[in-house]
Amino acid sequence: MITYLKGKVQEIGDLYVILDINDVGFFVNTSNITNTNFTIGDDVKLLTELVIRENSWQIYGFINEIERAFFNLLNKVQGVGSKVALSILSAVKYDILGDTIKSKNIDLLCTADGIGEKLASRIVNELYKKVPDTLLMCGTSNTNSVQKKSEENLVQKDVISALLNLGFKQYEIKKALDNVAFEDDSNFESMLKSMLNQLRN
Repeated sequence: MITYLKGKVQEIGDLYVILDINDVGFFVNTSNITNTNFTIGDDVKLLTELVIRENSWQIYGFINEIERAFFNLLNKVQGVGSKVALSILSAVKYDILGDTIKSKNIDLLCTADGIGEKLASRIVNELYKKVPDTLLMCGTSNTNSVQKKSEENLVQKDVISALLNLGFKQYEIKKALDNVAFEDDSNFESMLKSMLNQLRN
């Protein structure tokens, strides 16, 4: 089993990076949130899971043990494969994902690409008692903050959709989101304007 990979980032794409390791390029499936930590040329270490299917071998990479643990936990839910798990980790950062599941915040899970209400409900119903305390960084007492994050993400989802339609790449948008500070009363128009300013700088 491949436990981790260390190499130089050669390419960053939507849900993947390519690492150069001793002149061999490794295609690693990654969340777009993880990708916001990298720039081309960085020397990085990714924790990994090797997923073997009948006609493919895929490497999935993670920024830390918490993200990898959530990936494996999500994969235990019927209907959630590796790609769907990565989509969730691209929409809901690992540091609030445990609270999101514990509080049964279906709306926030539905901000992930390919996640509908039915699948989101199955995820929380199957996992809300199975998320260990070690994966709870915010604590279940922070339900209000998670709910606020849900409301913000619903607006952000509309903004991301608009930016994708304008031709921006998803990993570029996720990275810009980390660099933009929104006001508490930010709406679609103000978020979109801020994001466009960041992306065009």
